[in-house]
Amino acid sequence: MEVIRERIDLRDRPDMKRLHAAPSELRWFNAAVERDRRRGRLEGRLLIVFDMAAIGLATVMFGLWSRTAVVLIVAMLLVLVTSGDYRRPRVTLSVTADLPRLLSRCSVPLLLIAVDAAWQPVQQWVFTFMVAMTVAVAGMRFLSFGLIRTLRIRGLTRQRAVIVGAGVVGAQLEAFLREHPVLGVEPVGIVDDTGSEHIDNLLGTVQDLPMILQTTGARFVILAFGSASDIATVDLLRSLPAGRVEIFVVPRFFEVGGAAGDPLADDIWGLPLVWLRRRSSRGTMLLAKRLFDISMSLLLLLLTAPLLAFGALAVATTSRGPIFFRQVRTGRNGERFDLLKLRSMQFNTDSDTQWTVTHDVRVTPVGRFLRRTSLDELPQLINVLRGDMSLVGPRPERPFYVEQFGRTVPHYDARHRAPVGLTGWAQIHGLRGNSSIDDRVRFDNAYIDNWSIWRDLTILARTVSAMWRGE
Repeated sequence: MEVIRERIDLRDRPDMKRLHAAPSELRWFNAAVERDRRRGRLEGRLLIVFDMAAIGLATVMFGLWSRTAVVLIVAMLLVLVTSGDYRRPRVTLSVTADLPRLLSRCSVPLLLIAVDAAWQPVQQWVFTFMVAMTVAVAGMRFLSFGLIRTLRIRGLTRQRAVIVGAGVVGAQLEAFLREHPVLGVEPVGIVDDTGSEHIDNLLGTVQDLPMILQTTGARFVILAFGSASDIATVDLLRSLPAGRVEIFVVPRFFEVGGAAGDPLADDIWGLPLVWLRRRSSRGTMLLAKRLFDISMSLLLLLLTAPLLAFGALAVATTSRGPIFFRQVRTGRNGERFDLLKLRSMQFNTDSDTQWTVTHDVRVTPVGRFLRRTSLDELPQLINVLRGDMSLVGPRPERPFYVEQFGRTVPHYDARHRAPVGLTGWAQIHGLRGNSSIDDRVRFDNAYIDNWSIWRDLTILARTVSAMWRGE
């Protein structure tokens, strides 16, 4: 630990001009971090190899190479690869804990059988083959976990971690991780805003965490009830890059089952650890969201082209000024773009700093109809197609208000972690126009922290329903 202290105290080095540098200002590359990432990926790759070996073994035993068998094999592999199990950082290795999720995923190819059964009778061997593949995959998990445990004990796949929290729980967690190398996590120290008699290796404060991660090469952050304020800690953790830093949390009230039923909870000698997925910040998820946006925006533009043409004609023939209204908005990572709308107000130049209210006298009769039906928002599908924004996400705001709210509203800037959207979680709950900014921020960040394609589809469906009802 003395070596770590010495490196952190070297604040005059050219690459450490500011210990409290913002995470966005740090160059998130460190040889030690990259080495730990490769170690983590090695465990996932071993699981892939063993699962493929299990499926291959079942295939060879049955001697099946028919078209149906190939379809089932490909379906099983796709389900396993897309389940996220190979990318998930694991601490505790337990086949029994993994078994329910594994069985549920392996049963998905049965849906293909059910569809096929509608056209022709399903032969008995198909079900037997599926059971054999599932049993083989589960059995191979015992072997793969055994190999990974051996690699961890020898230090070949061990990951370094910084613990946030200098209390009793943080000290116990550090001790348990050191005493059980089979868990594959090496604690390099603890950070907190106040010291404690329970520890003697305090590395710095919570605000020092980004630079400490850079200096020590730690890849894991484990939250264990630190003394720093929740607002400061949450903003800091949200800013850490999801692809390079993995976050675990000791849930509050774990003594009375605070983590009960969580399939992603690890057990560290009686202390539960829950992995924060942070899917919305990962490159693969952003790519999936972008592909979804492109395909859906193209489809919606084709379907709504007559409505868009009708709205444009109504605007052009009832008031003077341009058909489209352009306004600078702030998008993901603070980038600015021109948001498009059908003009619903008398032409003016004060909209960058003037708030729109429900009974705004500047709104034209046609504009009132367009707003009530949300038809004025249709041109934003072009923004989605161009990549300025997404179909679903926090609504983009004007730079004037972004600067103002960023200074006064907690967690406001965290909204810009994800692409802004045409509709969002806050909007379908009625938080639009002259509504509470604090409530909007809470809903927006909750959406980002719990993002999924299914949630995007749900929000889009509820948005269409609200438009149909004229809400």
